[in-house]
Amino acid sequence: MRYLIIILTVLLFLHGTVQVKASDALNVDAWSSLPILHEGRVKPIDSFARIMLKKFSTYESLNSLQAKEWLACSVFNPAEAVYLPIFKIRDNDIYGLPDQDHNLYNYYDLTQVINDKNEVILKLLDIPPEEWTARQQTLIELYEFYILYTQILRSLSLILPLSITDGKSGEVKNFLDYKKTQQILDQKTREIVRKKGTDLQNYTDKEREISFLSYQLNLLENNAQNNILMRIIPANWGNKSLEWVSPWAIIQAGLGSPKSGEYIGVWQEMASAYRYNDIAAWEESVNKAHGFFDLPKLKIEKLYNVFHLIQWALFLYAGALFFVIVQSLLRTKNKILHLSAQGFMALAIIAHFAHITLRVYILDRPPVGTLYESVLFVSLMCTIGFAYLSYIQKNLTGILLGALSGVLLLTTAQGFVGDDPMSQLVAVLNTNFWLGTHVLTITLGYATCLIASLMAHYHLAARTFGHGTKEFYKISYQNIKTVMILSLLLTTIGTILGGIWADQSWGRFWGWDPKENGALLIVLWIAWLLHGRISKHITQNGFVVGTAFLSIIVILAWFGVNLLNVGLHSYGFISGVATGVALFCLIETCLIGGLWYLGKDRKIG
Repeated sequence: MRYLIIILTVLLFLHGTVQVKASDALNVDAWSSLPILHEGRVKPIDSFARIMLKKFSTYESLNSLQAKEWLACSVFNPAEAVYLPIFKIRDNDIYGLPDQDHNLYNYYDLTQVINDKNEVILKLLDIPPEEWTARQQTLIELYEFYILYTQILRSLSLILPLSITDGKSGEVKNFLDYKKTQQILDQKTREIVRKKGTDLQNYTDKEREISFLSYQLNLLENNAQNNILMRIIPANWGNKSLEWVSPWAIIQAGLGSPKSGEYIGVWQEMASAYRYNDIAAWEESVNKAHGFFDLPKLKIEKLYNVFHLIQWALFLYAGALFFVIVQSLLRTKNKILHLSAQGFMALAIIAHFAHITLRVYILDRPPVGTLYESVLFVSLMCTIGFAYLSYIQKNLTGILLGALSGVLLLTTAQGFVGDDPMSQLVAVLNTNFWLGTHVLTITLGYATCLIASLMAHYHLAARTFGHGTKEFYKISYQNIKTVMILSLLLTTIGTILGGIWADQSWGRFWGWDPKENGALLIVLWIAWLLHGRISKHITQNGFVVGTAFLSIIVILAWFGVNLLNVGLHSYGFISGVATGVALFCLIETCLIGGLWYLGKDRKIG
């Protein structure tokens, strides 16, 4: 019942604000560069808008509506925003909702779902999450979306005009305008109720106005309890600490200061300009707001959001791969195709490198701090390594393998992005020293291992299909062995550094944690292959096959052990990723086994 009351009061609030439609001519681009604290990081409003819209709808933009435009409408004109279809509800038939394009529904539709399933939600909240079914998890997710968006809609309700006018001046005012007289209004309302009861029929027009105004002010303030999502105001101006608060928290927690009051006033000017489509006033107020901050990284992050460099890198890698394949099918050297493959590869690496560099600058930490970033970094190292191989060999083999690794790894990376591609690591390892030493070294080890494995795949494929001369196989084998030695060096150093970090963080150098075992498994596998080859217990072809299988070892150590839901490095079991890892291992085993079997008796040269 309490949730039904909340829903009704929210709807009352939305009807209690002046509804004015904003013009499409209003440019919210500069406004979206203003700062907001979200998930432990100060970021531009543009990033926050993209994260929230993607969370609700799975899209960063909807048709012609960009995320920043949606958020501006939501905070400045909530009475209109509630009709925007932004919530992805897949089980619409179960919830009694009509079919909609892309299964997107508006706030009122979501409110209906929450209202109808109120009792079910209350029961689920008393049950451990691990006992929820997939459909129940979806329902709770929708409930969380409802709570989040309700906070967004109410975030600036203290500066938005109320639907009643001042009896004396006829002027439309907001909560802050009435805040000074709220206690007096409450006292007068209590006196009216004491004298005339609760029947509105007994009240005069003036008494009704006082009572309704008092009720509306208290309703707004009560509904704004714990409204902390839009943290757009620093609690301590001039202090770089991450203590930012929402406008309502300023009022309710007594955290105000003259500068905070001035900044809220600027936001009030923005809200007024937005509602009445005053472009000049809008630009002036946005410029005023920017004058409160000196945060150049926010503009860089906006560029990062706009350019989508990693998508361009993926496209360019695919283009390079296409040109190499066409060149191979023609079986003759075509200068245009050759240069096109090299050009696309070079541009892809530049875009890829720029993407990671921007992340390093924006987040102010080394390039690898999350699983997503590790895939980005490993793929860049692979493509650079293969590009160098192509340069020294003066052929397109390196471009082929580099472009292939870029496409496969960047496609894999998309599965780890999440709602916020800039999400930060929360674990104890989140220090620049260990991220720049242990993590970077072990990730470089992963990259060199995959380079060696792909080279081994190509070596086996060439042998199976009878391509290449004796000189080619000799050089190929030497290159594989060299990269394997480098892989052993990097993974060994990375594993030792991990032990030192574990000793400093957890008080023990080695604890047989699954992640530690995975790193050790890579080291042992490479050492076994190298020593087996030196002692002649492993043939040259066996060494190449074992190197090809290194991809499985790396993937298990890199992703697999994180899915066991045990150990200090575990990210929790993820069924989708676990299925992907299992499928990869199966395909790789069949592929490598097939190549070995078909080419084991084939003569070289």
